[in-house]
Amino acid sequence: MTTLGAQATTDVALDDVRTRTISWNDPARSRSRGRDLSGYERLTAMQRGEIAPPPAVALLGMHLDEVEPGRTVLSMVAEELHENPMGTMHGGIIATLVDTAMGCAISSQLPVGAGFTTRGPR
Repeated sequence: MTTLGAQATTDVALDDVRTRTISWNDPARSRSRGRDLSGYERLTAMQRGEIAPPPAVALLGMHLDEVEPGRTVLSMVAEELHENPMGTMHGGIIATLVDTAMGCAISSQLPVGAGFTTRGPR
């Protein structure tokens, strides 16, 4: 039985180990800066670099390519760190990208002060 975690790393040659450094802005500060904006205004401010995106965006490498009320286009480059054991993009990464695009499309229609949460794909 193969386990994930510390035991699994002992079976991997050290020269095969890769590292990645992630940097992100304080999400509380970004929320504060966007508090008086509608969802559309907040997303376009993120797109222009005036408000930092959520940390998960930096972690996964998502890009907000297009924003209009009710519609958003997000993209990301499939990288080695996104792979599943078969060498393709992990389904959880794809589901997160879809959930984020859906959430941004909903958010783009919200007035100032409104919020939401998704229940997951159905």
